[in-house]
Amino acid sequence: MLKTVDVYNNVKQYYNPSAYIKNETTLVPMKAIFVSLGATVTYDNATKKVTAYKDIKKVVIGVGNKNAYVTSNGVTTTINLNHAAEIYKGTTMVPVRFVSEALGADITFDDAVFITTK
Repeated sequence: MLKTVDVYNNVKQYYNPSAYIKNETTLVPMKAIFVSLGATVTYDNATKKVTAYKDIKKVVIGVGNKNAYVTSNGVTTTINLNHAAEIYKGTTMVPVRFVSEALGADITFDDAVFITTK
């Protein structure tokens, strides 16, 4: 059984499905987290890749792939994730720390997840 966790980005976020902790990583619904952080997001069902854009940043994360990519100012950096994105109840779930930090937000944990956008 997965442990659910509350997520706050200024206000409590209500996700469907709920955010949960798996193998010490908090996973949240892909579209909801990117939109709440001000990014535009697309999902390619054929490749199972999520691509998000915010300002000058591009973030790419693939379902089942522990490597994610962040492009800023034309330079792409490969990030090794502790936990890959996954499909849960028909929804793509992504690691909240990686997504938040990749888009320039700070994140803290204190019995819940708190995201602070810059």
